[in-house]
Amino acid sequence: MNPLRRIARRVADAVTWRMARQSSFQEALRRNVSENGAELHALMLLRAVRHASRVMGRALEGEVVEIGGYGHPGLALAFLLLGARHYVLNNVSPVENRLPLEYAQNLYVLLQLLFPLERPLGDVVEPIAGTADVRVREPLITILREDAGRLGLPDQSVDVLLSITVLEHVPDTRPLVRNSWRLLKPGGWAYHSIDLRDHDHFDRPLEFLTWSDEEFARRQPGNNRMRFTDHLKVFEESGFKVDLVQYVGPLDVLDPQHTDAFHLLSVPMDEVFPPRVEAVPVWVTEEMRAGFDPRFRSYSLNELSVTGVNVGMRKPAKGESR
Repeated sequence: MNPLRRIARRVADAVTWRMARQSSFQEALRRNVSENGAELHALMLLRAVRHASRVMGRALEGEVVEIGGYGHPGLALAFLLLGARHYVLNNVSPVENRLPLEYAQNLYVLLQLLFPLERPLGDVVEPIAGTADVRVREPLITILREDAGRLGLPDQSVDVLLSITVLEHVPDTRPLVRNSWRLLKPGGWAYHSIDLRDHDHFDRPLEFLTWSDEEFARRQPGNNRMRFTDHLKVFEESGFKVDLVQYVGPLDVLDPQHTDAFHLLSVPMDEVFPPRVEAVPVWVTEEMRAGFDPRFRSYSLNELSVTGVNVGMRKPAKGESR
């Protein structure tokens, strides 16, 4: 039996999927995860965060805080299965501690294929009576509906802090980053995935750079237009040591012929998100830059061609210079 058949059989048996004879892991995933592929998305994010932790020599454990998290505890479940002691899920919008049982089972099995898990699924979730859903056990999770810039957790109480496509929705990121510094223990680390595109025009990802500040504030209140160098400057000025930057170029990293997980599990992370900005194809032209608002014309074509970054950084340990 070839490797793909063995993997597909293991997945199928583990969750009693009907496709025990499926020869393609890709197709098994495509047919058996939830319709929107949420489990695969969580797996993709987790692989990127775990890669960052290994590059930085840091662990995914202890007290974990997710800033601006999703409206469900999907990532919380993954982190807790991998050994986090406690997970704080923060968002100013409502968050419900509820997941479909099928989602939790699928995510558990997919995680088993990649990582050693510290807990069985039943130690992390419990059924919600009268439903086909589960929730993360209360002692393991805290949901805080607060502004992340004023998140009222104790000083130096957090081991890992992360956000996924959140910072681009914060008009001024400095209070949030300063508060993150306060929360993290010395030696603690943070991971931020930042989408630098115009969220109203994904097919024209830099459209909003053509607007004046006044027009941008009117059309997209609550967002910012910071480029990756601006974010890095804020991190470093707040005292963080940036150990990892992964860059996203003009093209979607996901192959439309594959499921998210299959593609991202089969390609080395440095190929998906290159660690050198020079690896990003320069697609912004001089003519395009000339049409941007004047304050964006000083950026290099290479800087402007970056449409997203994943940043791993740490708060220096005691006695370590900044």
